[in-house]
Amino acid sequence: MKKKCLNGEAPCRGLLKWLRFMKLTLFILLITFVHVSANVYSQQTKLSVSLKNGTVKDVLKEIEDQSDFFFLYKNEEIDVNRSISVDMKNRALKELLDQVFNGTPVSYEVIDRQIILRSSTVQSQQSRTVSGKVTDAAGVPLPGVTVLVKGTMQGTTSDGDGNYSVPNVPADAVLVFSFVGMKSREAASSGRSVINVSLEEEMIGVSEVVVTAFGISREKKQLSYATQQVDGEQLGATGNNNVVKSLQGKVAGVTVMQLSGAPGSEAKVTIRGSNSINGSNSPLYVVDGFPIEGGASFNVDPNEIESMSVLKGATAAALYGLRASNGVILISTKRGKGLSKNKPVVTVNSNYSFDRLSLYPETQMIYGQGENVFQPNSAFAWGPKISEMGTYINQLGEEEVARAYDNARDFFQTGGTLNSNINISNNFDRGNYSVGIGYSGQDGIIRHTDFERVSFKFAGDYQVSDKIKVGTLVNYSTSSTRGTNQDGGNSNLFYAAFGTPPSYNLKGKPTHVEGNEYQQINYRGSHDNIYWATEHNRQETSTSTMISSLDLAYNPTNWLSFTYRAGIDEQTGEGITVFELGSGATGGRTNPPSGGRLGVTMHKRTGINSTFLASVKKDLTDRLNFDVMVGHEFYDYNRKTLSTTGTDFTIGGFHELSNANSITSDENWDRRRSYAFFGNLNMAYANMLFLNVTGRNDIVSNMPSTDRSFFYPSVGMGFIFTEA
Repeated sequence: MKKKCLNGEAPCRGLLKWLRFMKLTLFILLITFVHVSANVYSQQTKLSVSLKNGTVKDVLKEIEDQSDFFFLYKNEEIDVNRSISVDMKNRALKELLDQVFNGTPVSYEVIDRQIILRSSTVQSQQSRTVSGKVTDAAGVPLPGVTVLVKGTMQGTTSDGDGNYSVPNVPADAVLVFSFVGMKSREAASSGRSVINVSLEEEMIGVSEVVVTAFGISREKKQLSYATQQVDGEQLGATGNNNVVKSLQGKVAGVTVMQLSGAPGSEAKVTIRGSNSINGSNSPLYVVDGFPIEGGASFNVDPNEIESMSVLKGATAAALYGLRASNGVILISTKRGKGLSKNKPVVTVNSNYSFDRLSLYPETQMIYGQGENVFQPNSAFAWGPKISEMGTYINQLGEEEVARAYDNARDFFQTGGTLNSNINISNNFDRGNYSVGIGYSGQDGIIRHTDFERVSFKFAGDYQVSDKIKVGTLVNYSTSSTRGTNQDGGNSNLFYAAFGTPPSYNLKGKPTHVEGNEYQQINYRGSHDNIYWATEHNRQETSTSTMISSLDLAYNPTNWLSFTYRAGIDEQTGEGITVFELGSGATGGRTNPPSGGRLGVTMHKRTGINSTFLASVKKDLTDRLNFDVMVGHEFYDYNRKTLSTTGTDFTIGGFHELSNANSITSDENWDRRRSYAFFGNLNMAYANMLFLNVTGRNDIVSNMPSTDRSFFYPSVGMGFIFTEA
């Protein structure tokens, strides 16, 4: 039987890994190999420890002597002089440490060959809520100040009175306060609960050059609207594989909300709040002058970005028309401009970050399963005290010694994100170019969840003659995401992990009946065991995206120029969602197991954009100058989606539509086209008084023929008092 790419099995995932090994350098492969070998080492190392009436310190020393592991801990937190007897032979590291620290508040984390010991009691005492007030130098409260725990995304913003509050701040953390127009400031927590901060004003040069609509660079003082630019180095330093997440806290008025913690998850971006209840509030993304319909969050490697500009408000986005009603994010990629002539520059970036659940809600660990009395199939934890239960008969008919289990901490793991990129850029007499290859891999905090992306980008310009210049952009990326499929309500993985009664050993008990992997075992009769669900219920996607554009510029005189830009944004993708035979999400917790659901989707999206610009720039007098731009834009969008769902599996483990007893299909076709004519007038007097007038008329195909035309005018004026 031929395996299909939709199943996320050998062909697709193998091809992606083959591309990674072929395209990336030995440097990147070495980092990946070290990370993998570290995990394998911790799992395969076997230890034997036999001590009678020894101490915890003796056990730790014995482990260090028998392996390459070494322990890190604080003496004031960990009681290493506690008496203990251990007799374990040829056991895995985890088994040994679980016995040593059983019944204590000590947790451990294995990172490479390091084993870090922590006391949850001390941590809970040290972590505290830090609050305070942020003011300017005159003592005036500052609203909207971003307050972040340094090195994390944990934080908040100050309210209208300048007050803020950040929960769960470690005693040794550093808070970073940032606000547009003010110098950023850092303040060490040092165990304090109240930190008041005063920010100093930062002088920003009005002659700063920023990128505006259609890639036109202007001095900031000439603009009558708000715009803010972020350098690529600032974006790449965060280590995010999604570039828009890196904007968090860097641009005033921009809110970045991560939609989930799953690997490869997207982020929701809004500029100056939401404008629609039911419609989209996402801004328009423009990459090197080319608008992207579906957003650029996963299509562009953050390490390939030169700068990002955010255009805020109707005036700023007027030239882009209807699609820019929620603002515009302009992305300029590296092209090799500004480098020393004929001296290629090779840049290698690689970083690895750890991901973990930021907050574990406090749950009771005193009472066992049941209501007043022990009930082996109860969803409640109002039963007898665990300390008084002694030995009891569990739901499997086995004798079990009662103890409390931290099911949530057992279920979630430490994930990680690896981002690597190699870029070669050069600037020569007649042009410039930049070539980049990137890899991003992420392991989730839930088992069997991950994300991979391989990307390639080429951008460059070439001066054909003194009057003609051509430029091009090619950006290709292929990505795959593997996640777990889950039902809502009580079967939600997070709810189930925290809601399991503490006396029930969710991790230690089998997930299914011996001999029938689709007959689940769980403390609830109709809901999925979350360990079984992560093994059998899955959601996988694979996507390929190509953005390519060609620019042609003709300058017949020093005051007249013509530019034509055409490009295509094409994406193909396929996905599969599986609820296995016997899944409670499909009513399959029966005997024999039943249910099951398979969903298969395929889509292809194509966006074609063509823009023509004509510009005139003249000095009328020594003190009065102007520039005029007129243009035309054509846009064609086409998306086809085919979704097929099969229910009621005949056999388990065979994820094909032919295995379903009922099949339904749905096909969607979204096609629209628009034409636009626009113009822009800028006038400046004595380099202190500026006038900007824009107008754009869109004609769209997805409206009634009598109401297809929309006109967007804008007028703005600015005055620089310091130049008067």
